[in-house]
Amino acid sequence: MEKICSQCGEVFRKKPSESKRYWSIKKYCSSRCYGASGFSDEHKQKLRAINIGKSRIWSDKGRTSFSEKVSGKKHPQWKGGLQTKKCSNCAQEFKVKPYRLNEAKFCSFLCSSSYRNHGLTSLNESIRKSAVYKKWRKAVFERDDYTCQICGQRGGKLNADHIKRFADYPNLRLELSNGRTLCLSCHLKTPTFGNRVRATKVMEV
Repeated sequence: MEKICSQCGEVFRKKPSESKRYWSIKKYCSSRCYGASGFSDEHKQKLRAINIGKSRIWSDKGRTSFSEKVSGKKHPQWKGGLQTKKCSNCAQEFKVKPYRLNEAKFCSFLCSSSYRNHGLTSLNESIRKSAVYKKWRKAVFERDDYTCQICGQRGGKLNADHIKRFADYPNLRLELSNGRTLCLSCHLKTPTFGNRVRATKVMEV
């Protein structure tokens, strides 16, 4: 079903969502043409200007008349464009929009995460969560065929134990020969589990 717009003279079709009753009284192809139909010829020309990339210009009293599209420094709401700030984590300069000037502190998500984590995660914990450490752990399990080196249990809850303590020998933390596969039960019985060695030293002193 088609009609000719009473305002612009263009042919338009009935939308599936429109009822037959609404379609029978519809005269305009769009709300723009409907609005323009009740205005003077001068006002109609201004409304049509929207279709050719024009918009209203601003004055101290608000919107006034239509003119060429204003943007950038010429726009009355121009706030200076992108602003330069220094990252609180890496000290690198980065650009932010004016409205984020006071709240933006980091150049990237990585810097934000690193800064907020500063002092909360120990170096030892960071290493244990790293991809390199996980690779070492898997290599220990595969070498020992996922079998506890004390009781011979295969599978189940297994731990990659450091023969020489992780905290005391930083150079051997990722050395394959310094690791062995233990079941949880056997690992708990080792003299180097957790802070057991440190607690023993304190008691001796």
